[in-house]
Amino acid sequence: TISSTLKLDDILKIILDFSIKTSGANKGSVMLLDEKKNIFSAKAAYNISEKVIRETTFAIDENTFGWVVKNKKPLYIKDLGQDKHFSKEETVDYKIKQLLMVPIIIENEVKGVISLENASFTTDIINLLVSFSEQVAVAINNARLYQKIQDSYFEIVKALTQAIEAKDPYTHGHSERVMKYSLAIASRLGLSKEEKDSLRYAAILHDIGKIGVRGIILNNSNGLTTEEYDEVKR
Repeated sequence: TISSTLKLDDILKIILDFSIKTSGANKGSVMLLDEKKNIFSAKAAYNISEKVIRETTFAIDENTFGWVVKNKKPLYIKDLGQDKHFSKEETVDYKIKQLLMVPIIIENEVKGVISLENASFTTDIINLLVSFSEQVAVAINNARLYQKIQDSYFEIVKALTQAIEAKDPYTHGHSERVMKYSLAIASRLGLSKEEKDSLRYAAILHDIGKIGVRGIILNNSNGLTTEEYDEVKR
């Protein structure tokens, strides 16, 4: 279910799968708002080419998106060729006839849109998708809050790493370089996101033991005494 995960990518796939199966649409996408750029872009899509997904964005006040953002209501267009929101060029390019856009409203603002194409969208289906969008909004908001917590936690870990390296200036930046190389290798090996996340923490914290070793030992260029070596091994 949509509430069973905090991973945004998984949530978007669930949203799209449910929406397509419920409506019978032959194309669809979940568009999320980039609040810095004020544009919507597809974060999940069905039966739409990678090129279109990559190149297509909509301004927050543009055409149908502008209407949905302003009114905070679903928009159903039965014939785009005759509708004032779209130009003829757009309908030809995307081969859309019917269009349903359901807003994803978070904190009373439209933060995303479920866009579905080419199906007979009945009132019952529209109402069902509107109810579903309310659950979607909660799930997306929770996923974003979770990601913010994860990002904050990682910043704390990085600060700890910098504190370690402050004791040993010779290795300044070493832990972050190890992390970057490790993640690059992980990508080439095809590791999952979960595996990469674990690797990221392991790599940046691999020298954590230094925090318990005196700086005079870490920076000793004359070799260690037996006692100093024992301290390093602890």
